[in-house]
Amino acid sequence: MAVDITPYEFHLDAVNDTIKIQPKHQGGLKWSIMSIQSADSGRAEDGSMIATLVAKKRKLEIKYANLTPDEAADILSFVCGDMFFDVSYYDFLDKQQETRTFYVGDRSGDWYNYNIEKGIENLAFNLIEK
Repeated sequence: MAVDITPYEFHLDAVNDTIKIQPKHQGGLKWSIMSIQSADSGRAEDGSMIATLVAKKRKLEIKYANLTPDEAADILSFVCGDMFFDVSYYDFLDKQQETRTFYVGDRSGDWYNYNIEKGIENLAFNLIEK
């Protein structure tokens, strides 16, 4: 089963429980990496930073524009199911296609002047590495 919409294709591999993100054109996907520090990290009295790096995690910020209500529902059905799911994408740091386990953050959408017939102006959500 595949949902093919601008600007990204989401492919659900039901056997391997994997979502693959494949870019179709520029825009719509922002890659970032977060440094996770220990709970006792912070500033010392002299202002110097004291931190222990616990992990580095990826975050994918995904945005869609000009969707029909059905297209938006199809996308959300992929990311609103299981708590954790595998996502395949091109990783900038590792310079290759990778599969990692993510969860979805907040999801939001905007209507055109609160008119469903005109469609969904923007649909956005974050995928955060487990």
